Amino acid sequence: MKKIFLAVLAGMALGVVAENVNFVADGNFAQGFQRWTANPRPAGEIVPNAGPDGQTCCKLGGPLDFTLYWYNMGRPGGTGIQLTEGKTYTLSAWIKTEGLNVEKLFNKAVLHVINYGWSSGVALPITGEDGSWRRYSVTFQAPKQQKEVPPDGAGYSLLIFFPAKVDGTVWLTDIQVEEGDKMTAFTPCKFDLTAKP
Repeated sequence: MKKIFLAVLAGMALGVVAENVNFVADGNFAQGFQRWTANPRPAGEIVPNAGPDGQTCCKLGGPLDFTLYWYNMGRPGGTGIQLTEGKTYTLSAWIKTEGLNVEKLFNKAVLHVINYGWSSGVALPITGEDGSWRRYSVTFQAPKQQKEVPPDGAGYSLLIFFPAKVDGTVWLTDIQVEEGDKMTAFTPCKFDLTAKP
């Protein structure tokens, strides 16, 4: 045990301990919806100090008269997140629901990672237990691309998907996609760390 601890300390001193990288821009909504793009139009609200640790969160409530997509802008100049096809990642988030029938959600989820062209994707299923924050996670391999991704395009999208005519409310915060098969503590995206106020 002592040898392991010393090896970790030595690695830290040499700067070789890997830091997790979050591919989701503003996954804790600290900048509101600035790093998210809505289709066909915005819905929901930003709620300060309402997360499980007092952080900001996004609140979506239904029923909506349209299907809502919030696309994350996790790369410079546009929507999408930069993943590598076939590589292993873990998607995680803190989520709370109230009066939400998860059976009416696509794949029992509001968070999805989709490939270019929408031929394959991964969902983060939730249980719909009312009133309590819970950190959910799913490990996946970045889905195979069926269409050629344009040079200036993103291979994958991270989106919040809330169908029309579904009752209930969902809160989300600390959304993260990171390399590997383990969920780690939330880390801001590199774009959040360099963003100007």
